[in-house]
Amino acid sequence: MRIPRLLYPLYQLGNPQLRIFRPKWSLTLVRPGKEQPPDTVQFRIPMVMTKCDLKGYLEKIYNVPVGTIRTRIQFGECPHCFAQARTES
Repeated sequence: MRIPRLLYPLYQLGNPQLRIFRPKWSLTLVRPGKEQPPDTVQFRIPMVMTKCDLKGYLEKIYNVPVGTIRTRIQFGECPHCFAQARTES
């Protein structure tokens, strides 16, 4: 099935814009493992998103004031490492 392509009218002074900004990223708000202050939140974000991107995203789209941003990369479990350890013992 083919999706119809939207044709936007040319911009003319005084006419509203019909374009919608859709970011390439998705943020996931997650519950932290430990108790956090009420003004602290935790997100899961894509690896390509930088601190500047995140700050701009929250300030421009959601009008949320951002104090500081701390990031960390959390590695997932390695299932084939555990399978190898089980077969050796």
